[in-house]
Amino acid sequence: MNKSLRNLALLPVWILSIFSKSKSFGENPVVGSYILNLLGLHVFRLLLAHGISNFRFFLLSPLMPKEERKRFHEDGYIVLKDFLPEEEFAALQHEAIQYSGQVAEKIEGDTATDWVRLSPDKCKELPACKRMLDVPGYRKRLQYCAATLRPPLYYIQAIRHNYVSGEKDPQKDVHSDTFHPTMKAWFYMVDVTPENGPFKYIKGSHKLSWSKIKWEYRKSLREARAGTDGSFRATEEDLKELGYDQPKAVCVPRNTLVIVNTHGYHCRGQANGAQTRVEIWAFSRVNPFNPFLGLSVKLLEKVRHKIIDKLTDHQSKSGKLKVVTANWSSEFKQDAK
Repeated sequence: MNKSLRNLALLPVWILSIFSKSKSFGENPVVGSYILNLLGLHVFRLLLAHGISNFRFFLLSPLMPKEERKRFHEDGYIVLKDFLPEEEFAALQHEAIQYSGQVAEKIEGDTATDWVRLSPDKCKELPACKRMLDVPGYRKRLQYCAATLRPPLYYIQAIRHNYVSGEKDPQKDVHSDTFHPTMKAWFYMVDVTPENGPFKYIKGSHKLSWSKIKWEYRKSLREARAGTDGSFRATEEDLKELGYDQPKAVCVPRNTLVIVNTHGYHCRGQANGAQTRVEIWAFSRVNPFNPFLGLSVKLLEKVRHKIIDKLTDHQSKSGKLKVVTANWSSEFKQDAK
């Protein structure tokens, strides 16, 4: 079947995907249509998705203290230091850093990212991680900031800068993950310093100001012409046009939780030589056009993880991911308790 016939057969799916989290201008000929975006499709999706997300934020407001909610919505992220009692943190730090099982590894440019997904089955092997995921103040804050009751996906994550010789890591380009509010959270096992490639963020860049809406409209036309896949990147010219400063590094001590709205513009910082950072990473991205809060059901979560297992196997066989044995513990002997 040639491309034209395929697109015609899939047209109903493409049209329905307007009301999904689909963001690829290159893969989706409706979302990426120059004519439709000239008529305002991207801006329509942007405004509607933010409106529905704000409705869900309102409904979930009891999950997070008022002052924290205020800071999160003002800045686009929140920093919570000394999050765990020291004894519990030490147990979690040791378990995460000394992990020696299999991990999924993805190479982007000169950076390797290793993931251990904390599924219910994996948590049986990692009791400190399970206790962390069960901390009510952790779980509820992530649910609020993701604007859904559906649990995020949790991982032990090691980011290994300058791991291989290669092109520039694309995560180090300033970008927005997608057109609607999404949540990522990092709970750091080690100190985050300017030398080990800190997360960087432009405060307030998640907000829909009039200037940003106009910029999003113009950007959607440029991306539709280019047929871009994935996230919107922001060049130096884009940042000037938006009136944004450069992203600022979020340098924090170990035992700090950082929760971020990754619709805001951000990037991974440059590291000074070979550096590894280990954290508990959480990620949530739901359909932004769904006004319902979602569910937290153990059986559904088990099914969800089984599906992700199958997807990970497929990605491994296709070469998008490698399955390797974790070997970062030797870099953190000073942190082993």
